[in-house]
Amino acid sequence: GKIRAPSNQPAAPGAGQAPDVLNLAQEWNDFWPSSSGTPQDEPEMLQLIAWALDHVGDELPSTEIAARAQGNYVSTDSGAAKLVVGLCDKPPQGGALGKQVDALREQASSSQAVPVALRSSEYPRPGSSQVSQKLKGLLQDGGRRVVITDTEWRRLHALRGFMSQRPDTPEMKAWLQQDRPLLGVSAIREILDLDGDSAPPASPPKVQSAAERPAPPPPAPLPSPANDTEPSGASFVIGQTRALSPRPVSACAADFVTHAAFLGTTKSGKTTLALNILEQLLARQVPVLMLDRKGDLCRYGAAEFWREPLADSELAARKARLQQALDVRVYTPGEPRGRALDLAVIPSGMKELPAHERGIAAQSAASALGSMMGYGKSQADRTRLSILGKAIELLGQNASPQPLGIPQLVSLLDDEDPDLVSAVGKLDPKHFRALVENLETLRLRHDHLLRNDGERLAPEELLGKAARGSRTRLSVISTKFIGDNAAVDFWVARLLGELARWASRNPANALQGVLFLDEADIYLPAQSKPATKEPLLDLLKRGRSAGLGVFLATQSPGDLDYRCRDNIRSWFVGRVAEKTAVDKMKPLLSESRIHFSSKLALAKTGEFFRLEEGEVLEFKAGLSLLATSQVPEDEILKLAASGARASASGRVAKR
Repeated sequence: GKIRAPSNQPAAPGAGQAPDVLNLAQEWNDFWPSSSGTPQDEPEMLQLIAWALDHVGDELPSTEIAARAQGNYVSTDSGAAKLVVGLCDKPPQGGALGKQVDALREQASSSQAVPVALRSSEYPRPGSSQVSQKLKGLLQDGGRRVVITDTEWRRLHALRGFMSQRPDTPEMKAWLQQDRPLLGVSAIREILDLDGDSAPPASPPKVQSAAERPAPPPPAPLPSPANDTEPSGASFVIGQTRALSPRPVSACAADFVTHAAFLGTTKSGKTTLALNILEQLLARQVPVLMLDRKGDLCRYGAAEFWREPLADSELAARKARLQQALDVRVYTPGEPRGRALDLAVIPSGMKELPAHERGIAAQSAASALGSMMGYGKSQADRTRLSILGKAIELLGQNASPQPLGIPQLVSLLDDEDPDLVSAVGKLDPKHFRALVENLETLRLRHDHLLRNDGERLAPEELLGKAARGSRTRLSVISTKFIGDNAAVDFWVARLLGELARWASRNPANALQGVLFLDEADIYLPAQSKPATKEPLLDLLKRGRSAGLGVFLATQSPGDLDYRCRDNIRSWFVGRVAEKTAVDKMKPLLSESRIHFSSKLALAKTGEFFRLEEGEVLEFKAGLSLLATSQVPEDEILKLAASGARASASGRVAKR
């Protein structure tokens, strides 16, 4: 017997939800990434599986499932099928795994139930070995083999803790039926065989996976007006499966609320794939903000790019429509000859923040300044950063109409302001004097970056949501003119902080913007801790509940900190030839149900593996409209200045 249930694609967050249910969904989004617990031994694992199977019926109102852990097994009775679930985690060598399989089959036979083998790593490959034959016999008995990943263990453990906080409340029951978090765990679905093909449907029909979505109709051959864009929820093709009979591989905007990462060495095609997806999101009125370190993304602002002919008629038509739909803005922070973008030293809107968030924002801003001043891990540097954070927090609480910066910080420290002295306690005043000197030196070295004579950075401008009939915003920020690496880290860290606060102030269920970071390992490295690391981790967490997607691309995938993986749902992995890089990616690859790491070195340009919640899809990516090539610095300045003049003219015309 099989049970049919909705697919593991959850309903769009917040769709039709009451406010209390929406709050509960947001609480879960915040709770889950910070939870790191897992069951520690076999009895605890079985108890957790029994709990999950016993509660999954709460998400299926028409189905009752009772589960209990007894000895070495979990028994379930769903009315349609009796199951016996046994852990089969022992190694195949020496017959240990084979004995577990034999014992499970015997237990299931005596109970007249379906045997389900559950394992935390891959099963041995089919073959003539004794254990392979035993596993084959299990399947011939009508049994099931299920792999449960480390992420799924963590997710179930976190769900049990989260649900225990509000047991049996109406809000919890409504949230479970709306978002179906247990049904989103693939191992639970496989244990119950919820996606079996022979069962009569007992609930809503299966939602198509991304790979199965039908391809959208081909674009019209002529460009359309600016407001004639694709429907925001429509799916779009990103490539073709690598098979004898290729099928379209599709995605939609909702897939990227929970972020995406693009990994692969040089010439793997990762940037092309990322840009292809971003271009199609822009066509669906999703604003995009790109950080451009190399100068190749600024080509979106060049009229020459849009005039370049394309041999493919479908791509040419798509390009013409996109040109009509976009408002492209190129920014050059630190260089007023282009389009300077000023970032306040003191974070904006601090007065409105809760006390604890105000302190976090101030310390983040202090760390960014400290990185520019060369502060390290010494006790003296940590003390000065703490004082600087308090000074920023105090200034941020003032309702000043003018931007606050280095001069105001220096004045506060130099005067040994009584409120500041009271806030920091008995710390040696010599640190105040050292900070004054360091900040003044910083101002002299980076005056071009810290002055306030350009456009003020505002996330709502960079990610301006397209109103009906208007163009969709594509903002490209070139970091070439900011200065050395420490200055770039400072600027990007502060940008990430501003975006995180904007996300907190603008919660949304649908995708309302995307940030694209190429060379993401520089901002989120595995070993070092630049000023950008904590703000980026914070943004990945906050963005999920605000509809702000983050795209990370890196040609050094071994250097990326994979602790971020709990906040990223979609991973696109292309060619990775270096064994050391593959070894460093093991935390990510281990969550996949299919072992494919040996194929990474053989992948050709544009060939990718799409990883989502343990599932793997191999496909050939489609092309982006933009073929990246570096734009000279003087040309970037011209593009930025031209856009600034056009925006100014538009503002004058409106007045």
